Amino acid sequence: MSANGLVVLVFEFALVLAYKAFFAGGLSDPLRPTGHWFDIEAGAGWTALFLFVSLLMMCGAFISAVRQEAHGVLAGFAWTSVAVANLLLVVVLTTGAEQLAAEPCSLSSRPLPGHMSLMTAAMLCLVAASGVAALVSRAAWAIARRRGGQIDGVALYVVWLVSAAPTAFFLLAAVFSHSAPHPTGSACA
Repeated sequence: MSANGLVVLVFEFALVLAYKAFFAGGLSDPLRPTGHWFDIEAGAGWTALFLFVSLLMMCGAFISAVRQEAHGVLAGFAWTSVAVANLLLVVVLTTGAEQLAAEPCSLSSRPLPGHMSLMTAAMLCLVAASGVAALVSRAAWAIARRRGGQIDGVALYVVWLVSAAPTAFFLLAAVFSHSAPHPTGSACA
């Protein structure tokens, strides 16, 4: 169970880091008055920090489960922090979308190839990262087998996670940097 949570957290962490680094900067332009009390970039930073703490707790719960130790309290704290982190992520993404459409200064994003929405492109990035990670773990399994050794499931899972996280980040960063918001209204001048 903690392995599934770990996968979700790795993808959410990559998503919020790419969002903060390449997309939220256009929403938090100090020269653009929005009238909002929130700062999307700071909210994304706090969400990334909370996701990182949740990720560490979930790693601890996963290691305890692999060692077959009692991990009920740690897993409970980990899942609670995952729930709170998911709520923070929803708030940051929702307020970012609301600020993207805010007046008096309108923002616009460049269209993506194929005229797909940003959400569709982000989901495709996560699917592609899963595929790349599966190929990398399959290659690790084939190399270990060719050398006459065995690689257990936990090691393959770790290889998958370690290759999925940066792949998801770089793919999402490319999509977010391409479609970063930029001023389009006359009030932005």
